Amino acid sequence: MAVQRLLRGTGYALSAVLVVVGGFLAGLYFVGVAEIFVEQPPDRSWLFWGLPLAFIGLGLLVSGVVLAIAMRSVGRKERKAAPP
Repeated sequence: MAVQRLLRGTGYALSAVLVVVGGFLAGLYFVGVAEIFVEQPPDRSWLFWGLPLAFIGLGLLVSGVVLAIAMRSVGRKERKAAPP
C-alpha cells in the first residue's frame, strides 16, 4: 500500500514537471512567433526552426496531462479495491 502511494505520488510529481516544461517550451515558441509578427524582422526563420521546440513542448504537455489522469484513475481503483 505504501509503495503504491509512493509510486502514485512520483507519477503526480513527474506529470507536474512534464506539464511545466512542456508549457514553457510551447510558450517560448509562441512568444517568439508573436514577437515576429509585432516587430516584422527581415529574418523570420524562427517560424520554421522553432517548430521542433513547439512540438516537443506540446508532446510533453499532453504526456503530463495523460499521466496525471492515469494516476488519478489508479488512485480511484485502489480506493474501491481497499477493504473497509
